[in-house]
Amino acid sequence: MAKKGGIQVGIIFGTHDLPQRSEKYEIIKHDVVENVDVCIIGSGAAGAVLAKEFVEKGKTVVLLEKGGYYEEKDMNQRDIDMMPLLWKNSGFNFDDKMRIAIAQGSCLGGSTIINDAVCFDTPTKVRDEWKKLGVNFSNQEWSDNFQRVNSFLHVTPVSDPELNRNNQMLMRGAQLLGLTEGKKNHRNCVDCMQCGFCHLGCHYGTKQNVLVTYIHEAMKQPDSSIRIYCNCNVTRIIHNQSIAVGVEGTFYNSAGENTFRIRVNSKIVIISAGTIASSKLLLKNGMAQKTAGRGICLHPAPFVLGDYDYEIKGNQGIPMAFTVHDFGVTRTSDKARIANNFSDGEFLIESIFLPLLQFSMALPTNLIQHEELLHRFNNYSMAGILVRDGNNGRFALTPTGGDSLTYSLGQKELGIIAKGVEILTKMWFKLGAKRVINSHRDKMILEDESELEQLKEKILHNPENLLLGSAHPQSGNKIGTDSENSAVDSDCKVHGFKNLFVCDASVFPTAVGVNPQITVMTIASIVAQRIANKWKHYSSIPLSKSLGNTCDITQPMHCLRNNLSDMFDSTSTQYGADELINSNTDKLDNTNWSFDPAMLMISNDLYWKGLYPRDSDVQNEMTMYFGGFYKKFIKTGITVSGITHPFEAPVFAKNEATDTVLPDFGKVVMLKYTEPGYDQFYDVLKIADKNTILGKAFFGTPKKGQEMLTFSMSRKYPFEFMTELDHEMLYSKMKKPPMNSMVGIWEGYLVSDSAWSPPVFRFRYYYDNKVLKNDYIFGNILSGTAVVHDKGDHLEMQDITGIFHDEIRLVNENILIGKYYSVSNELLQLIPVGISFLHADPDRSSTYLPYILKKVGEESAYTGYTVDTGKSRKTESSTKHKISHVSKRRVNRSAKGIK
Repeated sequence: MAKKGGIQVGIIFGTHDLPQRSEKYEIIKHDVVENVDVCIIGSGAAGAVLAKEFVEKGKTVVLLEKGGYYEEKDMNQRDIDMMPLLWKNSGFNFDDKMRIAIAQGSCLGGSTIINDAVCFDTPTKVRDEWKKLGVNFSNQEWSDNFQRVNSFLHVTPVSDPELNRNNQMLMRGAQLLGLTEGKKNHRNCVDCMQCGFCHLGCHYGTKQNVLVTYIHEAMKQPDSSIRIYCNCNVTRIIHNQSIAVGVEGTFYNSAGENTFRIRVNSKIVIISAGTIASSKLLLKNGMAQKTAGRGICLHPAPFVLGDYDYEIKGNQGIPMAFTVHDFGVTRTSDKARIANNFSDGEFLIESIFLPLLQFSMALPTNLIQHEELLHRFNNYSMAGILVRDGNNGRFALTPTGGDSLTYSLGQKELGIIAKGVEILTKMWFKLGAKRVINSHRDKMILEDESELEQLKEKILHNPENLLLGSAHPQSGNKIGTDSENSAVDSDCKVHGFKNLFVCDASVFPTAVGVNPQITVMTIASIVAQRIANKWKHYSSIPLSKSLGNTCDITQPMHCLRNNLSDMFDSTSTQYGADELINSNTDKLDNTNWSFDPAMLMISNDLYWKGLYPRDSDVQNEMTMYFGGFYKKFIKTGITVSGITHPFEAPVFAKNEATDTVLPDFGKVVMLKYTEPGYDQFYDVLKIADKNTILGKAFFGTPKKGQEMLTFSMSRKYPFEFMTELDHEMLYSKMKKPPMNSMVGIWEGYLVSDSAWSPPVFRFRYYYDNKVLKNDYIFGNILSGTAVVHDKGDHLEMQDITGIFHDEIRLVNENILIGKYYSVSNELLQLIPVGISFLHADPDRSSTYLPYILKKVGEESAYTGYTVDTGKSRKTESSTKHKISHVSKRRVNRSAKGIK
């Protein structure tokens, strides 16, 4: 396992300064590079199990978690404190229509930290159904791993004394309606304190979540080979055709600001981030584009309250200790279904209660009514209807790269909800409720049972006003044998890949129909064993040694300011001033410029390109985008002299370079500026290698800690740091892309001498009646459609104004290089030469924006373009009409602007 900076193994890392932890914990202070056997993304029910199993099998493991590391001492039972710490999006997590609230954990241990500790084995009927759909787990694998997981979690049945009054109300109500399959739940909790705050983490440490079980077990040995990184947002999964070679991510601090970076090189990569996040990672990284995120199930769950003249205090005691199975996939008889005229679908009725803040958020009322209902908090019985739904949902990306979760209730699901609400309403009234409250906004309160038919009609015919909860997003990246309609095989390996896996609830082929944590953990346990049994195959996969975009002496342009400063202080110059000398020409040509297409590296010896640290504060951002510079050196006689030129200003500051020893810096190359106005400035340089320089700039005599700027310089750099001249050279050497290679979604970056812009536009290339077209969105504001023409040595796109056009060439199958041209006009003549992101031809006959396009996916990964890519373009005509209408209106207002 890699040991960068002397960090030990078997430890949890994070960016937050935390009090004493039960496990080893260390604050991250620099970028991280790891070379390991297994990289797991997500530390919840699946990720934790996988990590522990691989550690026990002697594999080196990195576990990445987006959330923070919190223990029972942090869990103070206050909603307002705990939801931001433990819940995804602080609990404000919804589908696109804001109708379904989706509860998910976002912390070390995932949703097992905030769930109700309910444990159901995968129902036999579901296992049989999944087997027909391609899940080839044997009965022995299921049985052995159910036992293994349940034992490790200390799963035991709820005892009679542990049933609080709310649970007893459900039990008694079921009996009054003649339902016979009500049962006490099994839970992974030891000596439960029955505080009622399961959703806010277990303050007493009795819930056997994966943090206190699987993760603790993985870490407890002195020679544990696991490292866990919290507060880490995974951004990229790097893959080369069928091999996943590494994972990259960014750490964030308590203010939500990006800080350090991580690169993990591993033999296998396992995505265990949950249905929504795992789908997003696949789609964002160009994997399983036609199948990922499709067919999501949510177990949509409405609640029903009974309001009584006496207190129940449902928030005191175990919230979810009793379940009615008569209508569920776990039933043993159809007697209740027949008696209640119900045949299509399955649902459980589960006791549930919520902490006060969550309870108040669930009530679909106006302010006056809301206050009155909250005053009755202690007088409610509460239960939920867990619907075993169809594969009705989809996670996709929007045209601007955002997240989209769409979900529609089918008639079957609506019928299930109507029946479940009917059963619970009758139950509460039989127990003496004076009114019943539900989650449909049009008929929220029933004063007596006679109003039930009205409510059912509202549910069946106006579902848009039915508010639901979901704690079990699942499926979407389902297991199957056919890569056309499933994302992974029965080993949970992504179709088409040799070493990339998805293992979490998203691999369920259909809804499991019960609380899913045991099913998730069991599948993870099976998959870990299967991978271990085939390890000889995976061990032969070469391990990448890439540094990614992390800070290193060989690539200081990726460093933060403080890390770069420390690197400067600890580095000795390897060469003298003579190594500064550049080529003796004034223009780029084949003798001083080259491009490595395999490594995407530019070699440019016309000058040394200045590079600033990557800090995201305002001052550094301004310097990065508008303070770029180069230094060029020549030798005359025995003197090495040079100029420093800021790209954005007509300044060419002369200097002389000398080898010297400075008290605070040791052996260095010092630049002394020689002209009036600049003669009080100095640069202190340390030449790390023939292509890399570290530097600090001073006003006055150089002294440690008094530098104005810390920077680096290079004459060999990644093409993401190209200048406009580099762009021009690269464009001149590239060729026209094949038309067919253009189809898909591309993200655009403007290029300036100082730095690239963030992604500012998107292109969608597609064929319409054999004509290649491009829908563009610029800055999330301006949109339109252009036609692509073959112009011999490049492809050209003309927009509707005729004033602007694009010229594009191919760098590789995933990268295009382009220019956005405007013919000369009076306005352009007024623009200064050298302004960032705008390049003028020498004779000012035309001006263009230089840009780079990176392919980000296939159209099938996106929503908003078509109904079903490849099968129908029913919405394309109307979508393009809308885009074109908006485009014409905006372009006419700004015909002299940019696209």
